[in-house]
Amino acid sequence: MCYWNRYIVMTPVVSDIKVSHHPPVTALHATDEKENIEMIWCHYPVSKFHGTHIETEVHGKRQLKLLNREDTYVMNSPKLVIRYLPMIGVDWLGNVTIKCQETGLAAELSYRGNSFLPRQGNYRSIKGKIFMTSSSKLFMKLVASGSELSQSRTLLLENLRLFMTQKKPFQELRLPL
Repeated sequence: MCYWNRYIVMTPVVSDIKVSHHPPVTALHATDEKENIEMIWCHYPVSKFHGTHIETEVHGKRQLKLLNREDTYVMNSPKLVIRYLPMIGVDWLGNVTIKCQETGLAAELSYRGNSFLPRQGNYRSIKGKIFMTSSSKLFMKLVASGSELSQSRTLLLENLRLFMTQKKPFQELRLPL
């Protein structure tokens, strides 16, 4: 077993553990006392060769805990795709689901990359939504591609930071669509 522990005077504090080499299993525990966030991951990759690319599915469990709100979010991971032909490239592709066990809040994100023959303007996009699982009430939609991704990510992170710092009960919060 390999163990890396990065205790730094600043936050966050990250502990990595290489649980096994065969099969490759990795665990991670990270805390940020300033932001009151805790992350716990235990995952292992499964790779397949498809001729022109390698596709790696990352299996396992990932949790994000917002300690101020006492919320626990469970999520999966998109696939890592490394292309050799016709152009060399790396993309995260596939669907990600993020669910809060306590509040019923959920997000569904779809990561898309290049087609087989990439075209300008049709490069990397994310589509998704944040909603309540019980009522399907939609809180936010996200559609972004290319250069819009960084702007959309900034807007989404600002809204999530606003949500995380609220002291109100979840049902009273309003996020923009």
